[in-house]
Amino acid sequence: MGEKDIAEKVLLSYNDVFSDIVNVLLFGGKEVILENDLEDQTTRTAYKADKTRERSSAVT
Repeated sequence: MGEKDIAEKVLLSYNDVFSDIVNVLLFGGKEVILENDLEDQTTRTAYKADKTRERSSAVT
């Protein structure tokens, strides 16, 4: 299950893919968000592996 999440995050890190998905889902395919208008950012993720420890990581 974790492999699919990582693959999705990598795919969405491409500005052209992200803008296409957002435009289709939110704006019915109308090109509102352009890939050149987007900036790359570091994504932080956090999850609890058990009840006492929290783990986090940066995805670039």
